[in-house]
Amino acid sequence: MWPATQTLAATLNHAAFNFANALGPFLAGLALSAGHGWGSTGLVGAALAGAGIVVLAVAYAESRRSPHALCA
Repeated sequence: MWPATQTLAATLNHAAFNFANALGPFLAGLALSAGHGWGSTGLVGAALAGAGIVVLAVAYAESRRSPHALCA
């Protein structure tokens, strides 16, 4: 394996975290600017949390289906 692989993986992990931290307020701001009120920010957060749970479930199901696919 290449020596920079672990560094690249850590960098992408931080980039995804920062993207998610920016996406929530951005979408909540869009909901506010569309005139939906402060209650819509909670709905945006709930929708993003639900989407995260769906991604987690899909990743878990995929790992159970082929546990050694990434090790090849």
